[in-house]
Amino acid sequence: MKNVLLIVAALALCSLQVRIADAMNIDRAGRSDRDFAAAAADSLEQMIKEMGLPTTISAAGGSIEAIDAVADSSFEAAQSLGLTHDLPNGAQSIRKILMTAWT
Repeated sequence: MKNVLLIVAALALCSLQVRIADAMNIDRAGRSDRDFAAAAADSLEQMIKEMGLPTTISAAGGSIEAIDAVADSSFEAAQSLGLTHDLPNGAQSIRKILMTAWT
């Protein structure tokens, strides 16, 4: 669950994760936004495993050497879209997520 949750977090923040959980018809059942988003990540991870797909960047054949470039270009894209308010450390915020999703 940890890796999928971090990948989802790299793509969107908690409010967007809540929208994803709603779209997946996850039962809210009094859960906090964080728990609701985590339930969606758990469901997504299970679906990915059932399809036999990799759940980490390394298992997908990603290059650790490329992480800096991916973080930098992702941050540039976020800047162009005005979505950097939740990335307090710039590209380093993204790099940290990618490194956690590596293994």
